[in-house]
Amino acid sequence: MSDEIKQKIGHAAHDNTVIGQQNNYGLTPLEASKLAIDLFMENFPKLQEQAMETAKQRVKEFCQVTMEKLTAYNQENLSSFTDPDVQYILINAQRDYARFGTQDLLNALTSLICKRIISNDDDILKSVINDAINTAKYLNENHMDLLSLIFIAKHISLPIISMKSTAAERLEDLKTYLNFFANTFSKATIDAFGSIQNFNCLVIKLGKASDSLSKIYNINKEDIETICPSIFELVPGDYGLSYTGIVLAIINIEKKTYLNLNMKTWIK
Repeated sequence: MSDEIKQKIGHAAHDNTVIGQQNNYGLTPLEASKLAIDLFMENFPKLQEQAMETAKQRVKEFCQVTMEKLTAYNQENLSSFTDPDVQYILINAQRDYARFGTQDLLNALTSLICKRIISNDDDILKSVINDAINTAKYLNENHMDLLSLIFIAKHISLPIISMKSTAAERLEDLKTYLNFFANTFSKATIDAFGSIQNFNCLVIKLGKASDSLSKIYNINKEDIETICPSIFELVPGDYGLSYTGIVLAIINIEKKTYLNLNMKTWIK
């Protein structure tokens, strides 16, 4: 059932597919990887031999995963790797993964770097992604899942639900998808709230999850409260996501579901 729901969500992501540029110019993937590794070696502090070898291996892994993701995005134009700001934030991302080396951080940072490459012509979005890259090292799966639940409850309308003509149909579909999201982002905890607040992932946005979902899908709030999984009680009544929080939530949602979201829908 969860795979079926993922597929439906993916097909229903209205106008949210990220399209990469189809240009045959700029750096090749091999040249871009070499440039990234050279940048790291020139700018990372010298360590004891064994520690330095571990750092090198992590950076090679980082570059490989990044290139694989850029290929999946159909991003053939890699000329952004020569941009000074891209190089600056790339060094930061490589440094953080070289230091901490967790799989969750690798997934987050490589996805963020790809979004940064794709968005190099958007001054606002690229700055927000830079902030998200610098924040990622402070967050674990508990934080990322909480960000994702807040995003689902307060920041997105799924057409597969909203297009239904009656409130009863919308409520039934909403129940199905909320249960799916509750299971998908089950690592969210109340303890994660303080960190996402401290790292500027939140802004004032009034309304509990049921209030927000009622407005988004035009369903009676009391009916939503009867079907809403208890984990959505973690969604704060006073806060929504900042631009940085939205970017981080999208990265986690794309990782765990078939949703492919265009960040420009929210960051503008």
